[in-house]
Amino acid sequence: MSSTEHQHREFDPHHFMSMEAKRKSFMPPDEILTKIIVGDETNFVDVGCGPGFFTLPAAMMLPQAKIYAVDRQQNMVDLTLSRAKEASLDHIAGIVAPSSALPFEDHSIDIAFMSMVYHDVVDPVETLAEIKRVLRPHGKFYLVEWDKVESELGPPLAIRITPDELQAQLLTAGFTVTSIERSPHHVAVYFVLATPHT
Repeated sequence: MSSTEHQHREFDPHHFMSMEAKRKSFMPPDEILTKIIVGDETNFVDVGCGPGFFTLPAAMMLPQAKIYAVDRQQNMVDLTLSRAKEASLDHIAGIVAPSSALPFEDHSIDIAFMSMVYHDVVDPVETLAEIKRVLRPHGKFYLVEWDKVESELGPPLAIRITPDELQAQLLTAGFTVTSIERSPHHVAVYFVLATPHT
């Protein structure tokens, strides 16, 4: 499969669900989310939410906030909302939209979260511009990504992005990168926290 084909393909939500226990072993949601959630946020957007791997834990940590589950695939949004209903999480809204066209007002979002998604977007420049547009001046953009190193799991190396490459793209898009961390659980996983230039 070429990198272009990978970026355009549909993802199987049932495959994602079958991998959830494995993903939790190297991407524990609560451990990751506590790095960025303070508790006074009024909203949280999971861009490319998939089946809600991070959406549901974020909703549990922010019971008074509005949680948005955004994905370009209807079946992913539907699965996230179904799981939210089962967990009695009624403050999650599902939205079918690409990352480059988010249906939010300017400067309205506290946290934009993107896990293992950015390397797959077809229009990264537009996506970063859109994230910057919707974030509040002191909002947070948090990314979990695959580094370009060999690993058993993960996408093809050709479409992965190194921390330096991602930082450069964020800086060009008008973000300040405040931290880059390696995962203690997986050699190829890293985290980036950025905020819009004010």
